[in-house]
Amino acid sequence: MIRHADYSDVKRISFLIHEAWAKDLIDLVDPEASSSMTVEIFASKLKQDISSEAEIVIVYETGNNIIGYASGNTNAIDFDSEIVGLYVCSKAQQSGVGSRLFNEMKSLFKSQNKSSMIVWTFLDAPNNQFYFKKNPVKITHRDIVISAMKYSGIGFVYSL
Repeated sequence: MIRHADYSDVKRISFLIHEAWAKDLIDLVDPEASSSMTVEIFASKLKQDISSEAEIVIVYETGNNIIGYASGNTNAIDFDSEIVGLYVCSKAQQSGVGSRLFNEMKSLFKSQNKSSMIVWTFLDAPNNQFYFKKNPVKITHRDIVISAMKYSGIGFVYSL
């Protein structure tokens, strides 16, 4: 089931994001930057996003387990909307959870009369194949800055 996240979900989502970073992304950033990728940092950002409603934050829940998370906003530069984070726990990958979260974000943005959506990730991230399979209408590039360090980024643009 997909639903909007609330404060009671912060701890579980933070662990899920941390696990995803540790498994798939940590080797793509400098060790100094990776030291800032803590459960506490993710929890702090999530609390701010949920309380300010600056981002749409949704979860995929099975039983009492959150196995997927996505967030996004309509403040993207040059695009109507942006998925800022999409993470699925390692045990649930390749099961359709990520696709359901991706499609739900598209639907939420489309319901706000948005016409385009972008997802930024690292150029060499293992999740890029997932985004290629979603048939982007355009691919773009820019630097991603983490802890004042620049990394090559790739943006996948989709029509809504």
